[in-house]
Amino acid sequence: ALTLAGGSTLYTEFTNATTYDKLTVTGNVSTTGASLVNPVLVDLRLPNSAAKWTTLGAYNLIQYSGTFTGNANDLFEVSTGSKQAGLTYTFTASGGFITLTIAGSAPSEWNVDANGVWSAAGNWVNGIPNAIGVTAKFGTIITAPRAVNLDSARTVGAIQFNNTNSYSITGASLLTLNATTGNAGIEVLSGSHTIFAPLSLSDTLDISLASAANTLTLSGNIGGTGGLVHATAGTVLLEGTNNFSGNINFTAGVLKFENGALGNGSLFLTDSTLVWDDGANENISTRTVGLDGDSVTLDTNGNNVLLTNAIGNNGTANVTKAGDGRLTFASNPTYTGTTTISGGSLQLGNGGATGLVEGTILNNAELAVNLTGGSVFPNIVTGTGAFVHAGNGALTLSSANTHSGLTSITTSSASLVLGDALALQNSTLSYYSSGGSLDFGASTAVTLGGLAEDKGLALQNNTAAAVALSFGANNQPSSYAGVLSGPGSLVKVGTGISSLSGVNSYAGR
Repeated sequence: ALTLAGGSTLYTEFTNATTYDKLTVTGNVSTTGASLVNPVLVDLRLPNSAAKWTTLGAYNLIQYSGTFTGNANDLFEVSTGSKQAGLTYTFTASGGFITLTIAGSAPSEWNVDANGVWSAAGNWVNGIPNAIGVTAKFGTIITAPRAVNLDSARTVGAIQFNNTNSYSITGASLLTLNATTGNAGIEVLSGSHTIFAPLSLSDTLDISLASAANTLTLSGNIGGTGGLVHATAGTVLLEGTNNFSGNINFTAGVLKFENGALGNGSLFLTDSTLVWDDGANENISTRTVGLDGDSVTLDTNGNNVLLTNAIGNNGTANVTKAGDGRLTFASNPTYTGTTTISGGSLQLGNGGATGLVEGTILNNAELAVNLTGGSVFPNIVTGTGAFVHAGNGALTLSSANTHSGLTSITTSSASLVLGDALALQNSTLSYYSSGGSLDFGASTAVTLGGLAEDKGLALQNNTAAAVALSFGANNQPSSYAGVLSGPGSLVKVGTGISSLSGVNSYAGR
């Protein structure tokens, strides 16, 4: 016997129309908690691929020797990610089988190994695609990159690309994506392909790519009331000046964009990557930006990007700043989770009182803080990257950080206050004369990973009490030419070679 719970998913892989996963059950098949609004979901995929199975036909998914009670079409439903625009999916239970029937008109398929125009009937099998819900397939016929000129306005429900040679849909005519039911779709089974023609979205556009090696570029302007969803691997590149009003929802893969390409709706990223294209620096925070999942990456790709408003939408996310260039949070992001810096620079604050993230920061590149004077930086910073106090006035480090990169104070009017005696325990302080000053706070014993450059340092705290300074804890070589003064003392620890060349006058030992 077999009992399937409502909301559960039955995964079925198809090799071909006769070879696919089937369940054989001795006894009865039943459901628990399944209904029209909470059915058992059936996922239809090709082996080792995110590609959908779309071949028309009847498929006996479950064979049983007992009974099945209920209306199979109410209790089972093909998952949204497996549906192809223009097709219908019907479940029946009869004769000891639960059968899925996929029906619809046969798709129109490009049938010449050459460039050509969309409107030429001889270029297609099953007619020129131009109706709500129909599918236009661009398959294995071509042996080199080919261009299909959209020479007049057309409407389709779905487009499918399946060739390692690139298809390009060119022309200035409008291509409308409108499904009969559900979402319109663009599916890439292999290769990388580009649509230069302008698009109009009557429905949400579901973009599906079979693997991380696949790219779909939408280069023309995109308008309409629909949005974009993407739940597979691969890269979607938006290049147009777009004004579609629907939301963008990525739950996997990479979204790369040029300035003005994200449309007018909200942006939701779950376990996916957002990449600013070459030369792009758009402030995406003027819209709602939701961040969720174990891994959300923001890749500035060599650009300097300022986000003026809060992003996160109160989501739970582990966020990584990647790529060269600087990403600046001018307002406090509202996501909850860790923040990792793997490339370039992440700057918290833009001279005001806000810009801090929550949680631990793993810094393997550069973390810069530019907050108004008198601010407290409470986060714990780990990793191998550099820490930069880039603002004016005092910034207090209130946690015992373990980052091992250089720490610097860039402006002469700034001070870095050690609210915790171990705030720089593994970091070398790059203390140069043109920069700001170090303040030991209330501590009387402080550990630095190392000490370098040439600015003088008084070994006393904010009440003029002596500070016992230990340095060298990160075991790295350093050279310091500044003058050590004041009532405190100095101890070299660790295995790295440290050079002191200043005329020191501190009183302690």
